[in-house]
Amino acid sequence: MERAKTEASEGVALIKAYAPHGNAVLSQAQQKLDALAELSVVHQLAIERFDIM
Repeated sequence: MERAKTEASEGVALIKAYAPHGNAVLSQAQQKLDALAELSVVHQLAIERFDIM
């Protein structure tokens, strides 16, 4: 998750510097963060449902 956050920060910096691909980098990083957040929810539900750990 830290890597995706770093990529998001890099994307913001690129956008500020008017790099043409900055929006794409930021969008990809945000999609990764969203997917990781969803996986975290599924993981937590599995732990609760199946008494894992």
